[in-house]
Amino acid sequence: MVYSGPIKLGQLFDPQPVWERGECPYSFLAFPVSAVSQDGVPGDVAAQEYIAAVQAEGVPVGIWLRTPTEGTGYAVVMQADIPLLKRALDALEKSNRFPKRFATEVTERLFTENSSA
Repeated sequence: MVYSGPIKLGQLFDPQPVWERGECPYSFLAFPVSAVSQDGVPGDVAAQEYIAAVQAEGVPVGIWLRTPTEGTGYAVVMQADIPLLKRALDALEKSNRFPKRFATEVTERLFTENSSA
C-alpha cells in the first residue's frame, strides 16, 4: 500500500499501561516530545506519513509520550506485533516510499532541529 492518508488517531493505543505492568513496547520511531502536535502525534509531516503508512499495513500503533527517556516520544507496537511491523516495514521499503533508514533519518533530523531551536 503506497498511499496511507492521515494517522488514524482513534486507532492509536496508549502504551503507558503496558509499561506500568512491566512490559516494554517496541519503538520504531523516536521524536522530541516538544515537537508533538495538538493531536498528540509528531508534528512533522514525514513522521506522520510514516506512522500512517504502518497503520495502513494493519499494524496497531501506539504513541508513547511519558517514556523513561526524558523529552523523547516514540511510535510503538506491542512486542507480539513485532513480526507484523517487520513485514509492514519490508513492504513499505519495497514500495520505494520509505527507504530502509527512513525512521533513523527522520529521528535524527527531528532531534537536530529541536536542539537548534
